[in-house]
Amino acid sequence: MQNLQLLLHIPDLPTLDAQTAVSWQLFDRQADLLRDSDGALTTLSNVPRAERTVIVIPARRVVYIETLLPPVSAVKRDALLRYAIEDKLTIDPATVHAVVLGVAASNDPNTHVVAAIDRAWLASVLRWLGDAAIVPAQAISAAELIPVARGEWGLVLDGSHGLARRADGFAYSFDVDNAAAQNSGFPDEPPFALTLALKEARDHQQSPSQLTVFTNQTSAAPWIAGWQRALDCQVRVAARPNARMVSRGAGNLLAGDFAPPSTHGAWAKTLRPALQLIALIAFVQITFIVIDAWRLDQRRRALEHEMTQVFKEAFPKAQAIVDPPLQMQRNLDTMKRERGIGAGDDARLALAHLAAILRDTPSIVPQRVLVRDGTVSLETTVADAGTQAKLKSRVAETPGAMFNVEPGNVVRLSVKGQP
Repeated sequence: MQNLQLLLHIPDLPTLDAQTAVSWQLFDRQADLLRDSDGALTTLSNVPRAERTVIVIPARRVVYIETLLPPVSAVKRDALLRYAIEDKLTIDPATVHAVVLGVAASNDPNTHVVAAIDRAWLASVLRWLGDAAIVPAQAISAAELIPVARGEWGLVLDGSHGLARRADGFAYSFDVDNAAAQNSGFPDEPPFALTLALKEARDHQQSPSQLTVFTNQTSAAPWIAGWQRALDCQVRVAARPNARMVSRGAGNLLAGDFAPPSTHGAWAKTLRPALQLIALIAFVQITFIVIDAWRLDQRRRALEHEMTQVFKEAFPKAQAIVDPPLQMQRNLDTMKRERGIGAGDDARLALAHLAAILRDTPSIVPQRVLVRDGTVSLETTVADAGTQAKLKSRVAETPGAMFNVEPGNVVRLSVKGQP
């Protein structure tokens, strides 16, 4: 069904049931006609299913209105639409579903073409389709199937009914006197309603340059001369157009309350169980994280309390305890200095480490000693490679000691006090 479009022609009946037959055409993605036939919706062999379904509403069910609409947003315009066409309807506007098809071919850019259809009847059609598991993506009037060029009108006569369409989407629906029709199906004189419509368009300087009549009999049309004389308009006969795929840009009557469910909504419905499971997993994970954080916080508080108690026992004279580990280290360093013991960051301790290293190599004479930021560096010249290796090995045994050989056999020994 992928990339197929099904065109369903809804019968002009007051009620529809499971036995109601519909005519249809099936198109492929290249807009080529694959099949066409008719049958009941309930049987798949009668009416196939496609990725995109477009329904064709009978022209007599659609009323076209030209009306002025305020230059507001589309949302506000649609909200005001029912009241804007109230004076042009003979029934309660609440029973009508109206859709703006576009700007009318007039001198006023605020004049729009509006299509109105009985709300209850359209709802019954959609329920009837829904019973057959068909959800249409688009609904168009049968007038949309009449091809028409800019500045022209297109006309189709179907038995006792006629339909004329303008390029702006407005359509005229009228009856045809079958008794006056010739063998070709066309009367010598045009329908009176069509004559009035052309006269009204001419009064508003909107007269078409040509009227194209679509018929199956194009070889001989003796009625053309009478029509041109009565309508005061050029009349051209053309072959009835073949069935064609409906573009997405055609006037869609399924708007507002009748808008089809979006693809995003369908995906969301399909993915809802998975999304709920993901949300549950995330909730459980967050719960465990919160519990672990609470436990760690309780452990931290217990350790801080324990350190504070140890500090109080070691230094009972302390008044304020802000950071027990730091205060403990500072007090310990102070006690070491008072007793002549080098603190971990004392340069004297680093210098003692260097002296111990040099004690193993009494032949080395320090040439330069530098103390900076708790680090003691010693430079000396050692030309003998064996002595250098011995020094390097000894340095490797001393924590915080570093060994570097610079140009000219200058050996640098560095020891950093341990914090």
